[in-house]
Amino acid sequence: MIHILEDEAIDCFAYRLRLVSPELFRTGPWSGLNERHSDGLKLISAGLGWRGCYGFNKLLHMHTNHSVGWLLHQPTDFSFSGDLYHRSSVMIKHAEFWSIALCYGCILEDTNMLGFIYWRRSHQWGGTVCARHEMKLVKHCFTCGQNFYLESLKLGLWQPCVCKEWISKDVNYLDFSISDLSYARLWNDFSKFNFQIPVHYVSRALKERLKFMSEKSRCWSDHVTDLGAGSDTCSLHSLFIGMSEWWKYSGNDLLNSVPLIYLVHMMFNSFDDFLKSVNCPPDELVSISTKWSNHLTDV
Repeated sequence: MIHILEDEAIDCFAYRLRLVSPELFRTGPWSGLNERHSDGLKLISAGLGWRGCYGFNKLLHMHTNHSVGWLLHQPTDFSFSGDLYHRSSVMIKHAEFWSIALCYGCILEDTNMLGFIYWRRSHQWGGTVCARHEMKLVKHCFTCGQNFYLESLKLGLWQPCVCKEWISKDVNYLDFSISDLSYARLWNDFSKFNFQIPVHYVSRALKERLKFMSEKSRCWSDHVTDLGAGSDTCSLHSLFIGMSEWWKYSGNDLLNSVPLIYLVHMMFNSFDDFLKSVNCPPDELVSISTKWSNHLTDV
């Protein structure tokens, strides 16, 4: 069985496997593989030699964007992904992640080193910049204008479009805002962080920063203006207000890491600045891999 590549999106690996080893999918359990369901992930992780619950969670963490979704945890959390391993046919990836974005720098690198290109999970979350190459992501063919989709690989061409000139070297791939780049870097740092943070430390840091920024209203206004320069960041102000109102009236901790990234982007200079403000004692940071072998059995 072929190896899964660094940062390769699970969808991409499944399509690549279908092209390279079509005989695997003719009969048996692989014939009905759905890589977006929990059962499909179990089958793929076992095929890679990553056995059991540990292998399932390793694949989930390293090749889907759930590495971001489970960055936070409650002190009582027993497992990395709750009862996902125990349950059957649970949707892991949703439609918003089906479209593809490509980085020109990654394309050149992959072509020179591998002879083909592949889709990275770090380009599937909806951002506009590749944090590694600091280049604007491309989401559609330069010839026909059609969006890139994984399903195009069924053509057997290992290209995102049937058009010969689907990418252009003459485009300005540096045409993006500082805000978009910093947001891409932040998401990248979140996805590669190998520890879970107790949610109450994060909630405390956000509340303290919120109080500080509220007192510095002029500074806050300028900051929002800067963030609004990016195409994907103009709604951050309203999100911030909504989340702060939720904290104010409910007193609940933030449990979803995805909105957290937007808030951290608004309130902190970098991921390191965020971690410094969280100030979690090292002995309370939990290595993510230590929970990969655990799963809840009660649905």
